[in-house]
Amino acid sequence: MNRIKGLVKDLFFLGLLPLIYRVSSWLGVKNRALLITQRTLSGPDDFAAVESLLEQAGIPCERYCLMAEKGQKTYLLRTLRLAALAAGNRFLLTNDSINALLCLPLRKESLLVQLWHACGAFKKWGYACLENRFGEDAKTLKKYYQHQKYTLVSVSSEFVVPYYEAAFGLEPGSGIVQALGVARTDRYFDPLLQKSAKEKVKAALGLKAEQKILLYAPTFRGELESAKAPEMPDLSKMKEKLREDWVVILRQHPGVKNPPLLLEKWAGFAFSGQELSMEELLFACDAAVTDYSSWIFEYALLGKPLFFFAPDLGAYDTERGFFLPYEEMIPAPFFETTDRLIEALQQGTFDAEKLAAFRETYMSACDGNAAGRIADFLLSAAKEKEKN
Repeated sequence: MNRIKGLVKDLFFLGLLPLIYRVSSWLGVKNRALLITQRTLSGPDDFAAVESLLEQAGIPCERYCLMAEKGQKTYLLRTLRLAALAAGNRFLLTNDSINALLCLPLRKESLLVQLWHACGAFKKWGYACLENRFGEDAKTLKKYYQHQKYTLVSVSSEFVVPYYEAAFGLEPGSGIVQALGVARTDRYFDPLLQKSAKEKVKAALGLKAEQKILLYAPTFRGELESAKAPEMPDLSKMKEKLREDWVVILRQHPGVKNPPLLLEKWAGFAFSGQELSMEELLFACDAAVTDYSSWIFEYALLGKPLFFFAPDLGAYDTERGFFLPYEEMIPAPFFETTDRLIEALQQGTFDAEKLAAFRETYMSACDGNAAGRIADFLLSAAKEKEKN
């Protein structure tokens, strides 16, 4: 049965999709951009800043989501349509690893750009995960995820370039991965935007102006298709010790299908942030707690206190793994118990210098001008292709 499934997958991704692309290519290519995402067009907008600059340069942009509607049949139909659309657009931008896109025999006029949905280099993915239990095996990655087709992978600093090359299976020094910055972080340099986000979040949750917000936003456990929430800190204990100064907003990873319910006994102290954007919550909070989530990198741009709650560090490291040793890389202490976390919050334990050094290492190319550099690269690369 598995062999039959494999043959059907090969026929679809390596036969039918390339055929549709080649046939559609006969219609020619237009000077426009297709912005492609795998799962959703909501959440942090990885495209907006670059999209705006491309449109100012006279390049129409269209967004396309493969999972815009539920159902396997709909997904397959949208994948087929993607192959046809991709053939007619000079610029192809994505923020995820999409096999339906990477299997296409891209025409020489096309530019395929990866605006990856995370900053920095924290937990492993792709080829970097081959020794761990997470992700695809080497044969599957090589067959369906041909990352060498990228024209550009734009990352948040020079330091992380080799880690992205490793994750995407690219030759070191290939020049595909470049530290031009992460476009959506340009918004983190707008103080008025941060102020309005804080007002919006407090109004949405009915919080008083003087109440301090502690954001707890962990990553998921397991594979994304069956993502589960991790063990949470003891909210009853946190309410008892912290309610005079803090309220807690909990935001599970969007891939978690059934996030834990907030109990009535935590009312007035713990709130769900699932309906608010992660960016708004990062702007609004006064301090934040996570485990292994990559939002720590853009959060570092804000210079606010950060804490880590990681009671399952050993198990997570075995399953997923990190590019660098966890305790050496994170810019703040991590705790395995709620008591230690509460103690750190009460004492205001926060090393601003360590966070600044972390920011310089992992986010040095994110300075408020990343979108401009990426757009300039695309326009320049397109002109070079026209010459050739």
